[in-house]
Amino acid sequence: MTTRLCLDSRMSTGLLFGLRRTGVARAVERPGVRGALTATLRRVHLGGDGFAVRVDAIRGAPGRADGDAVPTERRVTYAVTGRGQSRATGLVAAHATRHILTGAARPGVRHLDEVDELLGLPESLGSEGLRLRRFRHDAIGPIPPAW
Repeated sequence: MTTRLCLDSRMSTGLLFGLRRTGVARAVERPGVRGALTATLRRVHLGGDGFAVRVDAIRGAPGRADGDAVPTERRVTYAVTGRGQSRATGLVAAHATRHILTGAARPGVRHLDEVDELLGLPESLGSEGLRLRRFRHDAIGPIPPAW
């Protein structure tokens, strides 16, 4: 699994990545620096409230380049977009909590994507302003739908 963070502007994303790579971001671990940075970020608001989450799921093998092997790879790509990422996170947490508290959850530890009863959750949150899109795939990669 790979997790990536992207901000509203390429410049902001590049700056954040550059600070991390140079080690300057480690200065945030110092209490004085952390407090000053937190106070500054409370006053400065960059970007908007829109967000996007993209998921790529791949199973199997892609076959050899010479074409001799039959590809068995299956892949699917989805994206969820909306406004208010914190609210969307809270909605997902509330649905998962309700699932557990009603006794519908099987015993054990699971990731949300492993709980079959919650697989339809992205579609059901459409009324909350979230939009689910499925990408088609070709030989090069995912083809985005008309946004």
